[in-house]
Amino acid sequence: MLISWKYNFVFVHVPKTGGTALTRSLAPYARAKDNIAYIGAATPVARRLLANAFQGDHYKRITGFGVHAPVQELERALGREKLDSMTKAAFVRNPYSRAFSLYSHAKRSSENAMHDIAASLSFRDYALYLAEKKVEHQLLKLNYSKSTTVAMNFLGRFETFADDALRLGETLGLPHPLRPTVVNVNPDPQSDLRALFGDAREPFAEAFRLDFIRLGYSTDIDRAHEAPEAVD
Repeated sequence: MLISWKYNFVFVHVPKTGGTALTRSLAPYARAKDNIAYIGAATPVARRLLANAFQGDHYKRITGFGVHAPVQELERALGREKLDSMTKAAFVRNPYSRAFSLYSHAKRSSENAMHDIAASLSFRDYALYLAEKKVEHQLLKLNYSKSTTVAMNFLGRFETFADDALRLGETLGLPHPLRPTVVNVNPDPQSDLRALFGDAREPFAEAFRLDFIRLGYSTDIDRAHEAPEAVD
């Protein structure tokens, strides 16, 4: 979660959509506290030092919001009238490829909240776990849920990251082109998602049917790396 009073925007960081690169690129235009948290923690050593200094989640201690805080949290903090006046932006990704990226990242990162679960399961079983629990994956808590009707004004796509980052900068009225470089790149191949999901594909697609529909992504797993034709 990143807030700018000067440019009147909020950026909601959905995990595994290039959000780390985007928050670092947007931080100079955000509040001073966001700049400190995101620019100051750009390296692993700096993150560890800040985490130790603030005894835990330094992003939340410094900015008031966790890294991946949903927009509903901001709505409660600022009020609906103020939030409605701001440009609300996020990047999203095909649920199939995002699920595998979440799994790979959690499995290799001992600090990840899902590490123990990912480390103990094959990806196929992890996908079934997500489908059953509907955890770590409900992208559209950003713009629909039972508790809020807050809508995003801008949805960029991970699949067209560079072009949509430039478009985001223009939408926000930033003085310089926004050209972030994706970090935390997944080193594991995702080329054969059909084989990786196996018989978990259909339960997963059904569990997250609204994500596919409302984000405009195809449930054809062979098109998982394609952006929808129409971008919001």
